[in-house]
Amino acid sequence: MSRIMVVDDSEDCRVFLEFMLRQAGYEDIVQVDSAVEAFTRLGLAGAPRPDVTVDLVLLDIGLPDLDGIDACGRIRQDPHLNGVPIIMVTAMPDDSTMEAAFRAGADDYVRKPFDRVELQARLQVGLRVIRLQLQLLDRVRELEEGRARERVLQRLVPICAYCRRIRDDRDYWQGIERYVSQSAGLQFSHGVCPDCVHKMERELEDFRNTLKKD
Repeated sequence: MSRIMVVDDSEDCRVFLEFMLRQAGYEDIVQVDSAVEAFTRLGLAGAPRPDVTVDLVLLDIGLPDLDGIDACGRIRQDPHLNGVPIIMVTAMPDDSTMEAAFRAGADDYVRKPFDRVELQARLQVGLRVIRLQLQLLDRVRELEEGRARERVLQRLVPICAYCRRIRDDRDYWQGIERYVSQSAGLQFSHGVCPDCVHKMERELEDFRNTLKKD
């Protein structure tokens, strides 16, 4: 269920808008009468966290405390609200005003007096945009998680617990020296570590003692 915030200083306008929205099937409506109250409810006025989360804002241009266009720009500056559709409400949508509104980050506008069909169409477009954005974010998240899993799998090297040979991408088992040489381009210089030297000396001594007994 989509939540819509209506920002308008006229109570009659807010009530009428809510009535039209409910007729169109939108039931979760938040009414505020000023830009400052909208900022507070949305968490933009120093509040520790938003009082409400919204899916779309219907914002009147002619607000008494702050111009609706400036209020739109302020909302757009918040990274958590940057993707929320903002539809400006205006009685006189002249070119210069709407150009300023779109520069401030508005997505669309609706005219007073309200036409039910126009209002519903613009709401559907705005909400469809945010749904597409959320789907895109989910897809990007899935791709990133897939890449992370792939990187983990690429770091897993299947190695035989007995002979220590490694299975390559072609399902061919080969010695660790050859595998590392082909995968990383490294060359080996062979030697014997001190532990193995001591082990070989003990085995040689045991072999000599066996010969003496025989």
